[in-house]
Amino acid sequence: MRNSINVLFLAALFCCLSCGAVRQSKQLNQHKNVLARTVTASIHPEQKLDTLATSFVKMMDQGLRILNPKKGLAYVTQYSQENEKSIDALLKEITAWQKNMKTMEKITYGLRLIQKPYAKDFVELIGKFERKYQQVKFVSNLSKKVKAGLLDAGMKELNL
Repeated sequence: MRNSINVLFLAALFCCLSCGAVRQSKQLNQHKNVLARTVTASIHPEQKLDTLATSFVKMMDQGLRILNPKKGLAYVTQYSQENEKSIDALLKEITAWQKNMKTMEKITYGLRLIQKPYAKDFVELIGKFERKYQQVKFVSNLSKKVKAGLLDAGMKELNL
């Protein structure tokens, strides 16, 4: 009887562990698909920024929820590697759009930006995320790129 309980416990444990891996794989796939579609979409750069920021906030939250540091690092690393080209392409377009803004447009954009649904979560998570994953240079560089792309135009004009 005791052996069968142990076997059931181990089976449940392995099932939970594999379910987490499957869930993380699905999440990474969703991020990759959304970002790749956004790069080629004929939508306004602000909408592209919204999609990028939403994906990045979700990834930070998901990465911070993974308790095992090695698994969390693997998750964040995979996100970074799979999406680097898409993120760079989006940031290039967003930066070009922001550079063409006049001062009043930048202020208006900054005011809209701080009201976005992801803004509060971004601000709350970015510090925790950077502290947890600071040892990985390219992950740190990726978060700095996204933070700069998100905050460059509007926040500078608002002095935030």
